[in-house]
Amino acid sequence: MLAQIILVTFSFIITLSYPLGFEPLLFLPTDHSSALRSVIVILLISILYILIGIHLIQSYLSLLSTQMSSIPKESPDIFRLENNQLQIQKILARYYRHLFNYRLLLLLIYFIQVYIFHLPLLVKTPIGFSGLGMKEIPLVTNLIILSPFLFTFLVSYIPFYWMERIIHPAPMPMTSGWMRGLLDYLVFQIRTYFLLALLPLCVFILFFEVLYYIPSCRNLIMVYPFVEWGLSVIIVLLMYILAPFVLKYLWITEPMKEGSLRLFLRSLCYRAKVKVKDFLVWKVGERAFANALLIGFLPFNRFVIFTDTIIRKLSNEEIASVFAHEIGHAKFNHLPIYLLVVCIYLSIVSTMEEISGSVFAVGPSNFAFSAGLLIIFLLFIFSKLSHRFELQADWFARELTNDTDTFSRALVKIAHLNGIPFRTTGIASLTHPSIEKRIISIKDDSINPLQEMRKIITVLIILFAIGISGITLVFNNQIISANQRRLKLEASYLAQQAYALLNSQKETEKIQQSISYLSAAIKLDPNHSLYYILLGDAVECLKGKNNPESMRFYETAYRLNPVDPVERYYLSGKLNH
Repeated sequence: MLAQIILVTFSFIITLSYPLGFEPLLFLPTDHSSALRSVIVILLISILYILIGIHLIQSYLSLLSTQMSSIPKESPDIFRLENNQLQIQKILARYYRHLFNYRLLLLLIYFIQVYIFHLPLLVKTPIGFSGLGMKEIPLVTNLIILSPFLFTFLVSYIPFYWMERIIHPAPMPMTSGWMRGLLDYLVFQIRTYFLLALLPLCVFILFFEVLYYIPSCRNLIMVYPFVEWGLSVIIVLLMYILAPFVLKYLWITEPMKEGSLRLFLRSLCYRAKVKVKDFLVWKVGERAFANALLIGFLPFNRFVIFTDTIIRKLSNEEIASVFAHEIGHAKFNHLPIYLLVVCIYLSIVSTMEEISGSVFAVGPSNFAFSAGLLIIFLLFIFSKLSHRFELQADWFARELTNDTDTFSRALVKIAHLNGIPFRTTGIASLTHPSIEKRIISIKDDSINPLQEMRKIITVLIILFAIGISGITLVFNNQIISANQRRLKLEASYLAQQAYALLNSQKETEKIQQSISYLSAAIKLDPNHSLYYILLGDAVECLKGKNNPESMRFYETAYRLNPVDPVERYYLSGKLNH
């Protein structure tokens, strides 16, 4: 746990370098050579991360190979407490802890790439700087900014392929060679985990970027920013509703065949008074991937998915107990509660944006800061809530089937097939407690999930009330300041016209016109530092460098915004003359 806290803390400290004005200027892409140097360093950091992963895998491969060489390949239960089995459990527990820390390390590395090596400036190149010089393309530009994180995360799966082959007792898919097997493994990881996170993110980014390309929509959001919050909630709700239908095809599923198992599951639904649209089988082939999950929180989009590994390896009674756990999530309304938690998060973050101003300002440089808040939310709020919900669903499965032994045996088998250690400490999984804790919990008659659920709902209602109160204040403040925002919008249009004139032929008449536009913009929005910089440049074109009037405008700009690295670098060059 200490390692995770340290990694998150360092990540958070790095993100604070921008709003506090400590973002280093050393690696700014001020010319082609410095831009190329930054690109090379970013690539080298990504390669270093992958090499750390390879070293991690090699060390655990040697440990596991030594221990597992003495175990029969057909060993029915990896959790028998023999000496060599117990040693493997300790190795696996350490492996999953280090794997989690390894993924957190990638987050820290990405923040370093964004804030120390100015990755966004390499893609969205400001005037006077060098980089890729890209035009703004919806979705593509932001995906390029994300690409070091996404590519490094994807490539880091490669060394884990060999680890998976040793951990999983069940065979990996039989292919013509290791290269084909590796490719099959990567495709499976992309479809199962990678796209699951990337597709909603792409939808979110693309929707708002296209919206900002429509002038009337952009102006509406700039005058009434709370519209963006409302649209965010609507998009999250729509994705929540449509996701089950997308996952059906993304994960290659098919309806469960008619038979005794399907009838048995239907009878459990009837007893639990839970409506399920269909039971789906996820085709994973011979891969040792055993899982079951509930998707959809409304009767028309609620599916329960089983991997075909579970269908093959577990008895009907064990499958039924796993299914009872999944419909326990529906019975306790866990999925709608997750949606409520997301709305609370959006409300609180939107309120903090309004209060903090530049700290949470929208833009590529602050993307990592928002991501840091999200990671903290996932680690310390969502994770704890998810663990409690899993234990509640386990309790429901016990009550519905009245058979703790069968459910315990099913948990052990699933863990065995997935190579999950029986006992874990710290944050080994964001979503599930250890198998040991779950088995102890379902045999504990003193647990009262209904009472616990009431406490959770009470806390969430209080947080929701706080979030709504904050959003109401934000909305009210934004409505009151709408006229001021309209003036700022008008000022930005004047500044754009002035900038266009300054970048055309340096005729005296055009320069004077740009000065009048910028003077008008400053009257409408006197706290915008960029207008003073442009005005200083325009006066410099007329009166030459180092004239007192330009210097006064540059000094005002620096006083208004001392934290932006681009403006800091530009003004340091002007003011040092």
